[in-house]
Amino acid sequence: MPTLVINRTNEYANRWRAIDIYVDGQKTGVIGNGETKEFDISAGAHIVNCKIDWCGSNEVPVTVSDNGVTLLTLSSGLVKTKYLFIVVALLLVNVVFSTLYSIIPSSLVLIYLIYKLSFSRNSYLLLTPNAAE
Repeated sequence: MPTLVINRTNEYANRWRAIDIYVDGQKTGVIGNGETKEFDISAGAHIVNCKIDWCGSNEVPVTVSDNGVTLLTLSSGLVKTKYLFIVVALLLVNVVFSTLYSIIPSSLVLIYLIYKLSFSRNSYLLLTPNAAE
């Protein structure tokens, strides 16, 4: 039986939320933070994507042969959380100094988040194919 394996990375963003997995527009299952799930699918060409609320991922075309395994990795499409300390520092500067110069960086962070949740909502999550093991 052809199998679709999705590995969701362990990330701070969306840690407590399950993400829906869709194959050819049909909900196939859900995946939690740091989980790896296997889904039995039919052989042939499929379109796989993921959704969380109104946001989603890119669509990934996959072709699965009989008894084949397709591996995908699901992660956050946001700027990596290693940059979180920069965002927190900018917000603290804004609170402490409350000047025009400290408002500008905070505004840029806010604009980025609004952009990711509205105009770029289908790149909020990132689904990438992996080479077969």
